[in-house]
Amino acid sequence: MALLTAALCGLCTLNFTIDGPMRRTRENLERLHQVVETYRQTYGRLPTATEFMVFKKMLIPDLATRYAMATDGWGRGLWVCRYGDVLVLRSLGPNGIDDKGGVDDVWIEIEP
Repeated sequence: MALLTAALCGLCTLNFTIDGPMRRTRENLERLHQVVETYRQTYGRLPTATEFMVFKKMLIPDLATRYAMATDGWGRGLWVCRYGDVLVLRSLGPNGIDDKGGVDDVWIEIEP
């Protein structure tokens, strides 16, 4: 079984077994990351959260596909946020609680 390591506050790591919902969450985050990288190649910078949503709609016109990509393995929406120059794609994880990036949240940080 593969392991997913999520950084917690840059101080420690927490390992999750990737199966079922966790695997789908990670795969969807990676798909959204590819949308961000396509935007970056097209426009030379990271998108704002709003630009990301509009670009994703243009890039992936099929609503069902867009919806499937934008949910985590537990059926909840994935978050797209900007923190300064960094774009963060994030799931609230199995517990569905915003742990501010800790406990069981799963995310990808994309640097400019």
